[in-house]
Amino acid sequence: MNSKSLLRVSAVLVGIHAIIHVCTYLQWQKATDPATAAIVKNQLPAAKLSFLGITHTLSDYFSAYAYIVALFLLLVAALLWALGDICVKFPAPGLKMLIPIIIFLVVLFFYTIIFFIPGEAGFSGIAILLCSRAIVMVHKEHVDDHAAKTQA
Repeated sequence: MNSKSLLRVSAVLVGIHAIIHVCTYLQWQKATDPATAAIVKNQLPAAKLSFLGITHTLSDYFSAYAYIVALFLLLVAALLWALGDICVKFPAPGLKMLIPIIIFLVVLFFYTIIFFIPGEAGFSGIAILLCSRAIVMVHKEHVDDHAAKTQA
């Protein structure tokens, strides 16, 4: 598999992670356990916080967080998809963009394992492995291309 394909598969995996994130968010208010339902349906919507002059409930903040994470995951997926092409034509800038994305995916992986559903973390974990392999391939191609240009 070439680096473009690896990055495209990574993009799809991160996109799937975003979709699962949204699906799990949509189910959080459907608690069946009485103790959890009391908190989710009664206490979170009732607890209000004032921050910078605006008052929202804890439920509002939780929802906003879920939406922004899903949006960010979709943007990372789009960036990975685009980097599939960018790394072929412009490997040096592509590598500079891939490294922060891998760092984000690693942080996301551990964050998801600790605070959310470990199954979701699997998508990020596989994307990390594929992106890491793509970085190695792009770097090797870049070094080989640079060496060929300096010898010519």
